[in-house]
Amino acid sequence: MSDTKNNGGCSYGKVTRTMLLGLEDKFDNFYNNDFKEVKKTLKDISNKLNNPHPSWAITAIITILSSTTTGLIILLLSKI
Repeated sequence: MSDTKNNGGCSYGKVTRTMLLGLEDKFDNFYNNDFKEVKKTLKDISNKLNNPHPSWAITAIITILSSTTTGLIILLLSKI
């Protein structure tokens, strides 16, 4: 207890305070730089999910054409 009254606290408190200040700097750096990048990336992903691309339609058309072609080939081969 007597250590806490001299020069702003004990050595453990000074180390803890230094570590806390380091964490505050890291958090500020994350919030100001990295967090904006994370928000931008999430917004891009959201936009891509909300705005369907024609690639789904092309995939469906190719699937239907492939199935139809396979069915016709099997039908022709079964008649021979």
